[in-house]
Amino acid sequence: MLYGLDAGSAALLFVPIPRRARPSPAIQQLGFGHFADPQAPAASDSNQPEADVRAEAELDVSTSLQFGRENDAEPPTSTQAMQEDFHGQCQCGALRYRVSGTSSTLFACHCTDCQRQSASAFGMALWVRDPDVEVIGGVPKEWVRTMPSGRQMACRFCGTCGTRLFHQVLSNPGVLSIKPGTLDDTSRLRPVGHIWISSKQPWLRLEDDCLQYPGNPESYEELLALWSARSSSPTAG
Repeated sequence: MLYGLDAGSAALLFVPIPRRARPSPAIQQLGFGHFADPQAPAASDSNQPEADVRAEAELDVSTSLQFGRENDAEPPTSTQAMQEDFHGQCQCGALRYRVSGTSSTLFACHCTDCQRQSASAFGMALWVRDPDVEVIGGVPKEWVRTMPSGRQMACRFCGTCGTRLFHQVLSNPGVLSIKPGTLDDTSRLRPVGHIWISSKQPWLRLEDDCLQYPGNPESYEELLALWSARSSSPTAG
């Protein structure tokens, strides 16, 4: 239920929450799912979530999304895609999340920005299309970064331990990039490709059957197609 892209409109749900747990206006404007307070009383039947549909008319299949240096081409919409549920948490456990959506691809980025962000040899991105996000325990902190293209990307993380949870381009709320190392179940975390291997650490050896690109690929169609093929294979995982 995590990675995904969506060209078009995204239906986002909000639930009433106490003032002290309410996300910032900037996050609310982005429609960043639900923020549940474990100490808040249960909502009555008369106070059900309402859908807030936000159309992104300017987005089309030629739109270039950017997650860090992960310049994403928008994946095509599939009417046969199955919805998945992803559960995870930050390192200290203060924030837990549930993401529902359709995974589109999983890849590793070896650019210096992702190495710095992950404090490791590379970063990973799990794209989820049509994401519905619920965060339990509080509201993630948010740092908005301006990409080289001029677009802005929200980087959301735990304010206590600093664990990065999500990336999301502000102009496209229909796509969420999950930082997959935060998932409870990491058994599927085999990337189908590697980008920016021109700055890859020299000691790291990549699998021969993975797609490899010296920088950003001109198109992400191969990454999307390979993920789809492996996910549908009986031996996947």
